[in-house]
Amino acid sequence: MSEKRRVAASAPAKGGETPEADGGNLSAQALQHALRTGAIVPFFQPIVSVQSGALKGFEVLARCRLSDTRIVLPDRFIPVARDAGLLPELTLHMVATACRAAHAWSGGFYLAFNMPPTLFQDAVLVEQLIATLEDTGFPLRRIRIEMTEVEVVEDEHAAELGIAQLRRLGIGTLLDDFGTGYSSLIRLHRFEFDKIKIDGSFIRSLERDETSRKIVSAIVGLGKSLGARTIAECVETAFQLQFLASIGCDAYQGWYLAAAMDADGAAQWLAAREPAAESRTGSLLTPYQQQYQLEILYERSPVGLAFIDTQLCFAAVNHRFCQMLGLPQGRVIGRSVHDVVPPQVAHEAQSLILRGLSDAGGDLRELSLPGRPETFLMNHERVLDAAGVVLGVSVVCIDITESKRYQAALDAREAHDLGASAMSPTLFWVAEESGVLSYISPHAREDELIPLAARIDRWYARMDPQDRVRVRREWDQRTPDATEFHTRFRIRWADGQWRWVDSRARLQADGQGCRWYGSFTDISREVALEQQLAGQS
Repeated sequence: MSEKRRVAASAPAKGGETPEADGGNLSAQALQHALRTGAIVPFFQPIVSVQSGALKGFEVLARCRLSDTRIVLPDRFIPVARDAGLLPELTLHMVATACRAAHAWSGGFYLAFNMPPTLFQDAVLVEQLIATLEDTGFPLRRIRIEMTEVEVVEDEHAAELGIAQLRRLGIGTLLDDFGTGYSSLIRLHRFEFDKIKIDGSFIRSLERDETSRKIVSAIVGLGKSLGARTIAECVETAFQLQFLASIGCDAYQGWYLAAAMDADGAAQWLAAREPAAESRTGSLLTPYQQQYQLEILYERSPVGLAFIDTQLCFAAVNHRFCQMLGLPQGRVIGRSVHDVVPPQVAHEAQSLILRGLSDAGGDLRELSLPGRPETFLMNHERVLDAAGVVLGVSVVCIDITESKRYQAALDAREAHDLGASAMSPTLFWVAEESGVLSYISPHAREDELIPLAARIDRWYARMDPQDRVRVRREWDQRTPDATEFHTRFRIRWADGQWRWVDSRARLQADGQGCRWYGSFTDISREVALEQQLAGQS
């Protein structure tokens, strides 16, 4: 970013730090003296990965230290250096001083320098830059050159040759202040920058300005599509960093992380910093790839999908959704809910969408269209951007016609089976190996919603008390290796009458050990017949 604009937009630093003091403008003579005496010094601002926090590099910023310890910021002397023809000398001085200072620091970070376009246009200056870098011993592959977008390139062909020469040596290039110039895309295409720096004015307004969020998202998407990494500058809040992470921005710098520091301060900051491994989290797809991937998923989805904006218009629909409406896509996209949905249900549908725009809970409900045999299950969810601004409602529609038919047939079959079971004299039961009942099937004339434990307790309570004692005695007296059990007893049946029940069971092993599986069968008619025969004999 140009130093003048960076300082003009400055704000209080994170953690109680304050911006560097402004010592006033320098004259050309004072600037020359500052260069000769080493008063022009590099400050270093860290650049880290948005996703992992791993250190990527430092941007090197020029500062002038006066004898009274005041700090003069670049906007006070860079214009003077340009007018006096001292900009190349100042640039080479900064490169040499910063590289020598950082050469002893550990890590694979890069150093990024702001350089005037005139330097790239002059082949002699490019050679002097390369010689200066090589003389410091700092690896060329860890050097990044930033060209500010708003500065004019008088001879673009010469600048292109100069940048290509630096790139062949492994030096990376960045386009700074992206989004503020007039030839952004042309310059980005012509010079093939490795990285794009998003201008800080957009970052500062992310929380309050939806347009800024859209612009930053677009820049990140453009960078990914072109294979250029994106760096956000002037990050000052947690919200800004979280938003950048959500859209896949690669790196950031700013007072939220650290202010610019002199060489000693940067070395101490680096030594105290916990090293972080680079992460592979975040989308690896470019927006170009994402567009077509989502298009395939959207169109080939077996369910109906639609997006309705805040104006209650269909912004997107897939083919399946249009089939459900019985309309072609051209009759749906761009039209309002009221114009697309049949009049008989338009008011209800519009009310649902309006509720969806204001309610984050979603709404799942069945829907039938007039004159159509199908039944649809529809759910809508409110869609928000990173700042909580409502963008619209996402709608999912599933055809549940066959499921409804199957459920109706299943209910009818269950009712039939339940009615038939009323005529059945048999109930089924399961007992643990100890003989304690753990399950008993409900009788058709009983309330099947009664809890299982209550059903078992009711069964025991209905047994004839004397028979209950006798059956228990028979159980206790069975042989230890018995695998079958048979008894009969009297019980008050569900209709209130006393019945004789035959109980038979077999011990079987299952996945949870051994259990008794048995049945209770109404044998009242057989017992009555036995008693009748006994009385006749």
